[in-house]
Amino acid sequence: MTDSPADVLAWIARRGRYVSVVGAGGKTTLLYALAHEAAAQEKKCIVTTSTHIWQPKYLPVAEDLEELKKILSQSRLAVFGRRRADGKLGPPGTLDAAALLPLADFVWNEADGGRGLPCKVPAAHEPVIPADTDVVLGVAGLSALGRPLKDVCFRPEQAESLLGRPAAAPVREEDLAAILLSEAGTRRSVGSRPYAAVLHQCDSPQRAQQAEQIRALLGAGGLTDIFVTARSTRRPQERS
Repeated sequence: MTDSPADVLAWIARRGRYVSVVGAGGKTTLLYALAHEAAAQEKKCIVTTSTHIWQPKYLPVAEDLEELKKILSQSRLAVFGRRRADGKLGPPGTLDAAALLPLADFVWNEADGGRGLPCKVPAAHEPVIPADTDVVLGVAGLSALGRPLKDVCFRPEQAESLLGRPAAAPVREEDLAAILLSEAGTRRSVGSRPYAAVLHQCDSPQRAQQAEQIRALLGAGGLTDIFVTARSTRRPQERS
């Protein structure tokens, strides 16, 4: 059984309003699903990035605060960032909570890049978690399991060092758990903020069994806030 965006949102709402998502394996999909869920619950939401994020074609994009205010006066959900030639959005002029939270109930920030791969071990300069972040979600994609580390992990050289395994080795449940637990992995720069692991791409009975194994390993490592989510096959539509 998987957790819904509403389940994850309920956990977040008890802990803060400024959320950063890190890791790899479905960050953007999860971030937009959570923002749409919050908007459906009549909450105003800003989706933004401290690194980069794909520019959605079905949501309004603001490049400055005045444009953002205008969009949010007419809609519950706006994307905030600077347009780039590659179709992505870069960080906006400000990510300060003092500027953004008076405009919305939640700020959803993509704070890491994953190159479309299902797992990641960050370099020293990553992730880019804004100081105002209240809550961090660490994402890993279950589709990495059983495949060579070098094929599914962004920054495989960092993964080799963290896991003590060669890049050609297949990814195991204990590898994803180690990445999600480590302060050299997905928890880098999280500090004392509330942190939850999200095991994404749980799309089959086999993946569900693997997710339960990882959940047990995470629990043994002291992490109790764990969600298992399925990727959406439907593009969410904004509800105003």
